[in-house]
Amino acid sequence: MVALPDLWSERCWLSVQLKDDSEWQHFHPIVETVDMDEGDKDIEEFVTVGGGRLVKKVPQPMSTITLEAYPVGIATTTGDDLGFTQQFHGQTYDETSAKSSQTTHTWDKYRAVFLWTDETVTNAVGAIAEANNAVRYTIDEAYFTSNKWSFTDGSKKHTILLKFTAFDKSGSQNETVESCDADEELSAVSDYT
Repeated sequence: MVALPDLWSERCWLSVQLKDDSEWQHFHPIVETVDMDEGDKDIEEFVTVGGGRLVKKVPQPMSTITLEAYPVGIATTTGDDLGFTQQFHGQTYDETSAKSSQTTHTWDKYRAVFLWTDETVTNAVGAIAEANNAVRYTIDEAYFTSNKWSFTDGSKKHTILLKFTAFDKSGSQNETVESCDADEELSAVSDYT
């Protein structure tokens, strides 16, 4: 039996898919850091005239995922020139030999999957076999809301924001978290339709 690690370190696998598109984009080769603020499930207090306290539940606000990345191109398929520009612009993907991207009024929805595992994998979306450990976050209805690039430290760097709400219009959840130890397995992530 493979024991769970003391912590997950060094490798995080990141895959993203445009809604109703059959291609997954695997961004882990160019992403340095990932930070997610899920928003607080907060409460507020009301003091009654009799001295009692009532608790009002505050709906969970929007969640933000921040990626620090080093793309050298703008392609939307996994390769040496993979980048975030076309996802942010919301245009029909240009995959010609020399790519071009123009900003649009389109707001595309994405599924983002983050995976930590001790199994040898090449992406975040495949099944994790028994005898391996893993934890996986699957985010639906996410939007690329920011693509800030800089060259302040002598390297072209992008700060990318993905935002999503805790629930969709029907009240269904937009985040699923899974984990397995060596006696269990995780199924592959389905296409985002």
